[in-house]
Amino acid sequence: MRTTLLAFIPLSLVALEAGGPAQSGRGVAAQFAVTHAFFDQALVGKRVVDLPNRVHQTTASLGAAYRLPETPVTVDMRTALGRMTGSDGGNTTDLLDSSVGVSWQVPGTTPWTLRPRIGVILPGNYEVLDADAFGVGAGGAEASLAVSRSLGLPGLQITADLGYRVMGEEAPDRVVGAIGMLQRWTVVEIGVAYRHDQSLSGHDFGEGSSQGVRRIAGFGEVSAATPLSENTIGRLAVAKAVQGRNKAEKSQISLIIDHRF
Repeated sequence: MRTTLLAFIPLSLVALEAGGPAQSGRGVAAQFAVTHAFFDQALVGKRVVDLPNRVHQTTASLGAAYRLPETPVTVDMRTALGRMTGSDGGNTTDLLDSSVGVSWQVPGTTPWTLRPRIGVILPGNYEVLDADAFGVGAGGAEASLAVSRSLGLPGLQITADLGYRVMGEEAPDRVVGAIGMLQRWTVVEIGVAYRHDQSLSGHDFGEGSSQGVRRIAGFGEVSAATPLSENTIGRLAVAKAVQGRNKAEKSQISLIIDHRF
């Protein structure tokens, strides 16, 4: 079973892109994901606030990647729709942030795999009012490096990713990252990971514009994957917010399908 860091990253969180859908050695790869998140508390600064109603967010995400023939270069894109029942009880459906990028695999780094990526972020049309928001509502540019290495035991691998995002409008620049480990057997793969997304400046909720809030979010995640066919992998991931600032105390579950053409 071939995997990438995306084993740990539901597409509902525009927190980290590691080069688009699961990479194959040739042709086109596609990824479809559905994620449901819910929360009834949020952090304002570091203070826990109970919301009047539980918030539910459901997203459907689609990504595609194309590896240029006879090159280590891959072009990728991703977009998503989200539906939310907010803390006020109202329902909204919005286009979420999209991304387009280019990544390439650095040759001659065995036993490491190194994949730098650069890309642009296109903002969605959702409102940025409070911790309910799907994102920060701003476009930007990003650069990241995904790293993986086998650990010597059959099927055991460590993965990591670190990225920097230069954001537009009033949104602070951000650092995003993840580190995880997976164990792969013949018909199943189990992974654990920690993901982090942190604004580098800004203020707490209520002290200025919602877009300029300093958000810090950390998530722990467990995932399981299995082949559905020769070219298709199904993955189930469960994640929980573990620490942060000015963010929702989310729990979420994701179903992710990777297919290689």
